[in-house]
Amino acid sequence: QTVVAEILFQGREKPGSVGDMSPWVDMRVPVAEVTGPQLEAQQHRRFMKTHLPADAFQPYFNPKAKYIVVGRDGRDAFMSLMNHYEKANEAWYGAMNDAPGRDGPPIPKFSELGGVPAIFDRWLAEGWPTLDGETDGWPFWSLFKNARTWWELAEEHKNILFVHFNDLKKDLEGEMLRIAEFLDVGVDRGLLPAMVKACSFEEM
Repeated sequence: QTVVAEILFQGREKPGSVGDMSPWVDMRVPVAEVTGPQLEAQQHRRFMKTHLPADAFQPYFNPKAKYIVVGRDGRDAFMSLMNHYEKANEAWYGAMNDAPGRDGPPIPKFSELGGVPAIFDRWLAEGWPTLDGETDGWPFWSLFKNARTWWELAEEHKNILFVHFNDLKKDLEGEMLRIAEFLDVGVDRGLLPAMVKACSFEEM
C-alpha cells in the first residue's frame, strides 16, 4: 500500500494515512456504511486492500482495474501473522468476534492455543470450519488457496501483477518501477530515491 501511495503521489501531500486512503475493504471494522462513503469522497486515484481469495473476490472483479497480488514465503507469512496475533488485545478480539457479520466460531485467544509450534501444525493442516474448501490456514484463512486462486485468475486476465515480498526486499527500487509501469504511472526519477526510502522498513 505504501509503495502504491508513493507512486501515485510522488512528493505531493497525501490526503491522509495509508490506512485511510487505502482501506481493507473486506474487513468488517469499520463497517461498509462507514468505508463506502469515505471511498466515494476520494478525489485521487483509488487503491484498496483485500485479503480475499480470487474466487470470493470474483463478483467484484473489474477488468478495467489493476490488481497487485503480493506473494510471500508461507513460513514468513505465518510468523508475521503470529507477531500480530500474539500482540492482539481485548479491543482487537472484540472487533474480530463481536462486529456484525462474523461467520463461524469466535477467533480463539492466542494464549489459549499452546504456542507458535502448536498453531503452526494446525495452520498447515486445518482450515477454518466455515470456509469451504480450505484445508489450511486455521485460525484465519488459507494463504495457499489465496495464492492459487489469484494465479489461476491471472491466466485469464492481464490486469493482475504478482509481486514477491523477497523481491521487494532485494530490489525495492526496481520493483517500484515495475509496479509503476503496470499502473501506467510515470515516475519522476529525481523523486525516486525519497520514494524508495519512504517504503523501506526503517521508515514504515
